Amino acid sequence: MSPALPPAFVSRMRAQLGEEADAYFAAMEMPCLRGLRLNPQKPVSGAALEAVGGVEEPVPWYPALGRYLRNDSPAGTDPLHEAGAYYLQEPSAMAPVSVLSPRPGECVLDLCAAPGGKSATLAQYMENKGTLVSCDAAQNRLTLVGGALERLGVACGRGLHNDAAVYNEAFAGADAVLCDVPCSGLGVLAKK
Repeated sequence: MSPALPPAFVSRMRAQLGEEADAYFAAMEMPCLRGLRLNPQKPVSGAALEAVGGVEEPVPWYPALGRYLRNDSPAGTDPLHEAGAYYLQEPSAMAPVSVLSPRPGECVLDLCAAPGGKSATLAQYMENKGTLVSCDAAQNRLTLVGGALERLGVACGRGLHNDAAVYNEAFAGADAVLCDVPCSGLGVLAKK
């Protein structure tokens, strides 16, 4: 186990996880998985994607558009990223939307939307048809959502500065809700 982990954190996790704690700490020692999600609205050729570098096999729960990246991949520093041909996203972050599986024409809420990756994935599942309301309690983080949706060509989405715990009329009639509450930041411990 990494000596960088605070002892209080290690104690708390051991108490919470019991016999599964060792597996948890072993997983934190493993290399992080990187990924990207292709944007079907801005398709690229296989050769162009190869030029990005380090693009590997499909992500099993999103095989049509999710790809693993090698950790040394320069993806994200190229014009295709800036043009919205793909979005950098950890493979695990693609899973919630694949489980929710919204359909075209639905009204879908993303209640803790920043920085916008899952909102963009929701729009992909919706084929950019219907209504996507992306909420965040922090206005500065909602700006990130708007930037991501614009770069990726999401036309069915709109941002809403709203705390998810406070009802808003925009929530009425929703067909599906994604609420990936602000993260604990524990994944950052594994990365750093």
